[in-house]
Amino acid sequence: DEKLYRHRILIRNGIKDPVISERMACYGYTPEKMIQANLMYQKVEEASQQNRFKHGDYNKCRSKLKEAKKAFHKAYIIDLEFARIALARHPDLLDRVGANGRRQKAWSAYFFEAKWFYRSLAEDESLLKLVAVYGYNKALIHRRLSDIDNIYRLMNQRASTSGEAQHSTQVRNRKLRELDCWVSEYKKVAHLAFMDSPQLLEKLGIVVKSGTGGK
Repeated sequence: DEKLYRHRILIRNGIKDPVISERMACYGYTPEKMIQANLMYQKVEEASQQNRFKHGDYNKCRSKLKEAKKAFHKAYIIDLEFARIALARHPDLLDRVGANGRRQKAWSAYFFEAKWFYRSLAEDESLLKLVAVYGYNKALIHRRLSDIDNIYRLMNQRASTSGEAQHSTQVRNRKLRELDCWVSEYKKVAHLAFMDSPQLLEKLGIVVKSGTGGK
């Protein structure tokens, strides 16, 4: 943002200031070329704005996913504990629903286990009766399965918005590099054009060290 601000000052004052405009035109920076430079700047500004939007979408999606995972994990661990209590006398059933042992660390394996656990309860009436003592029913279990589907959706959305954000950054950087090159060349020419008038360089946002410039 700071760099774009400085570029804007240089280009717009290079256009608006009649003394600067007239002298720089002698070195090839005609009004037409300066208008083209301003259009180049506007494209960079638009790309930067688009980049902010894309990164905002990504951050929003990432935040939603983080909260969804956190809320699901909390409910899932409690559900597992109730299932272990309800099926304590049936170790084979605990193995069947995948309630024994620690949860997988990798998210893909973790959610595969969770989905298997809830689907096993939802599709087996005998299991459902055992956990029903603690208030579990098909509606609650299907809600958990729906939460998992929502998390999968958010994971896909995060991947998509991440790709779009990275692409928009590449587009912005490419356009900015082009503008940087143009500004760098313009500054070099301006230093030579205004060796006898360093105060005009200040109008372009070019800092001039004390003692520089001609007499």
